Amino acid sequence: MSKDIVSGALRAAEKEIDSAYLTNPLVQREFGEAAWYFLAFCEERLIGPIVKRADSADPTNPHEQAALADEVINHAKWPLRWLRQSCPMGQIVPSQYSDETYTASWDLSELASNYLTFESAFTYASLGLIDLRLEGRRIIPSRAFRDDTRFDAYDRLTDLDEKGLQPDLGFVMTLVSDMIRVDGARFSYPLNPSIVSKTLRHIEPALNQRFRLPEEWSFTDYTLAQYVRVAKSLWAISAIHFVSRLIAAGRGCLGLGYSRALVVMSDEELYRRLARYTGLDDRCVRAVVSDLTFGAGEMRSPDPALQPLVRLTKTVLGWAPGLLLNNALERNLTVLLNRLPDARDAYARLSQHKEALLRTQITDDLRGLQFRFWHGEVGAWEKRLDVDLAIVSEQEKCCLLLELKSFIGPAEAREIRDRSEEIARGIQQVKARQTLMQEQPQALRDALQVSSEFDLEWAVASETSIGAIWVQDDSVPVVRAGHLVRKLCQSRRLVEVCEWLRKREYLPVEGRDYEVVDVRVTIANWELDWYGIKGLGESEADDTGEATKR
Repeated sequence: MSKDIVSGALRAAEKEIDSAYLTNPLVQREFGEAAWYFLAFCEERLIGPIVKRADSADPTNPHEQAALADEVINHAKWPLRWLRQSCPMGQIVPSQYSDETYTASWDLSELASNYLTFESAFTYASLGLIDLRLEGRRIIPSRAFRDDTRFDAYDRLTDLDEKGLQPDLGFVMTLVSDMIRVDGARFSYPLNPSIVSKTLRHIEPALNQRFRLPEEWSFTDYTLAQYVRVAKSLWAISAIHFVSRLIAAGRGCLGLGYSRALVVMSDEELYRRLARYTGLDDRCVRAVVSDLTFGAGEMRSPDPALQPLVRLTKTVLGWAPGLLLNNALERNLTVLLNRLPDARDAYARLSQHKEALLRTQITDDLRGLQFRFWHGEVGAWEKRLDVDLAIVSEQEKCCLLLELKSFIGPAEAREIRDRSEEIARGIQQVKARQTLMQEQPQALRDALQVSSEFDLEWAVASETSIGAIWVQDDSVPVVRAGHLVRKLCQSRRLVEVCEWLRKREYLPVEGRDYEVVDVRVTIANWELDWYGIKGLGESEADDTGEATKR
């Protein structure tokens, strides 16, 4: 398809989007009303399946819940932007169900979903990564894009697996159960420093896995340690609210407690609470809350994944607790800091050392195993070909040499292209080292302090993404670092893990671990063929307990 046709179809879709959202009933309301109704709808999508499964005695699948939360968060971006730019700020914060606003919220979510699909397809086409052809009003992408979906599925399923590893909320349910009060369609629960502290003490070990960057990092108005304390307190407040609503719904609260779907409080109350719960001063708390508030900080394209708190009126903040519980709060902070003008330079300086941090995380996680670690320069090799990390097993006479990649995980098509190019550079660096090893084998062995009896294997270990199919190379496996660590901890045998890498057994298998779902999206009389990745049940052929299983 010519670029003119591509851009014409996208412009037509954008006009249809504008027409559709501008006539949506929510747009006719004040922003606080519209945002509350839309976020309440988002929360309903998360809590409804849990309540239904509780009624049917069918256990909630955390991975399915994480996938649903991921979908809802992604689809919330455009509706909240549309409402923000179209609705005047008002003074009304609703608290009751409405068929009209629920349907309007659903329509906005569907509209956003369709537009996101169009946006991805046309971005890939404009970058030259896929071809699009036209059959009448039907747009069909080239098949090459989905001939091998294992790499796409790997990143998506690994993301969902990590997001699905939620701290256990059972303790929180026990903690507040006797204190929940139900009055018709409303419910109440206790929220005080004692309950928040007990919640944090219980869930903090699991929650700490989401915060791995150095706490001493300092940004414009706060350190990472201070941000983490506020973020954890917001997580605890959300957990208490979320489980209280589940308990209330189980006790017959009308409308499943929809009237209190969101956490809503005045900004001053939130500042006071967070200051008490964290022990931080008021200035620091206000700075963190400000950065986490939707649209704050001169954000031209705000995203609720990055800024989950929403200013409903001039003095009232609200958020969907289920969305915050499933938020990758540290990852999204790094994205946010890169978009905030005042923080971008500080983050760029600090993030230059992320590969070193990743190396430290890997070695710390493997510290109890019988491996030796090394990194550094190799004799006559160029400095750019330093070894990022070598994992050595003296007993097995095996060494795994890793090129480490640490970057913010891609969320959009253009970011996928950029991060994939970074993975491609890593693969080429590994291949250059492999060539030098063949030419000067003793230089590397001397550096590693291993004999010629040792087998040397190579791979790229990426913190967030293994890149798209078009950058993969049969001679160099690319794996997520956390996935590799889990496999090493489970296996404890480096030779076995190297074979697992070499045979690409870490990749999911279509039909066993996931299926490709055909999707057809329609906007402005244009139909677009696309696809989605759906995780399947747990694989009997894979006993590692890792990310590819669903």
